[in-house]
Amino acid sequence: MNTLNPRQEQIIGFVLGLLLPFLSLYLIFLVRPELLGVQRFNYEVVKQLNVGLLTFGMLLNAACFFLVLRFNKEHMGNGILQSTVLLLILMVIYKFLL
Repeated sequence: MNTLNPRQEQIIGFVLGLLLPFLSLYLIFLVRPELLGVQRFNYEVVKQLNVGLLTFGMLLNAACFFLVLRFNKEHMGNGILQSTVLLLILMVIYKFLL
């Protein structure tokens, strides 16, 4: 069986943590296409909606984090946690500085 070294597990977790929130956004927009129409309105309303949707997407990261910890993949969980912190910092910049 080909096993991954800890650094490879961490990179996989980081990429997974970056992709999951955007995958959830895509799925939300598939289920609720009217949310795409809201994107043409007031910038502050759109920004608040986008931050709320991305925050909801972070729940997938939390679920995935606890799932990989359950299977004793601490390095992968570390990568997911790092990407979540990076995305949260970017969300704070988007919400308060832009």
